[in-house]
Amino acid sequence: MSFCHTCGEPEAAAAACTRSDCPSKALAPLPATKIELPPANMARRLGGSGLELVTLFLVDIAGGFLSFGSAFIAGICSSVLVGGYVLCKDMGGGTFSFGKLISQTRVVDATTGQAATTVQCVGRNVSYSALWLLSGIPFFDFGAWPLILLHVVVDVLMIVANPRGRRLGDFIVGTQVVPVKG
Repeated sequence: MSFCHTCGEPEAAAAACTRSDCPSKALAPLPATKIELPPANMARRLGGSGLELVTLFLVDIAGGFLSFGSAFIAGICSSVLVGGYVLCKDMGGGTFSFGKLISQTRVVDATTGQAATTVQCVGRNVSYSALWLLSGIPFFDFGAWPLILLHVVVDVLMIVANPRGRRLGDFIVGTQVVPVKG
């Protein structure tokens, strides 16, 4: 015979505690349920992301012009700065992303609706960040820019085609962009 670890009542070998008011019942995991999250307004999401992308592109280009003869160093520095921002911008549910602040959206776990974890936030942007870092390396930049633009086009098409507005990074790590409540 076994006993409940919480209340000490005897219980069947394969069953939980039989006492209805046992505190262990409150600790039992809830059954997994699939929740439906409202997708973010597509125009606001694409507008905020587009504004953010254009601004980052201009910051990267400005870094090259402000180099005063050291384009190699400035190109690498601006690419590292922008690539680092792109990698970390969705942490905290998107609170560091000015595109998400403008569009009033946030990143959540697609199955639970809770704020996305740091790993999910970094994972959904790692391909953009890697391409942006690659664009700062001389001779690789000519191949990186077309890949960045292709990546943007694929993501925009996925956002438009998917009823929940999820892009490739969202599918890979299981996230979704939703409107901010309030």
